Amino acid sequence: MPVAKMGISMGRGKVPRLSSTKETKYLLRIPEDLRREIRIEAMTRNMDMSTYICALLKRRPR
Repeated sequence: MPVAKMGISMGRGKVPRLSSTKETKYLLRIPEDLRREIRIEAMTRNMDMSTYICALLKRRPR
């Protein structure tokens, strides 16, 4: 089982700990122009950016 799935921290913030709600926060570096596009698209769908990004990731082909 991967370390991140087990909720084990490797120190210095390398692997985020899993919360009891089974959500993990990630810091993403998104270029300003792409962030603007994502924000506008999310707003047109009445979503916040986090929800919209998660929906995109869930729909991706595997």
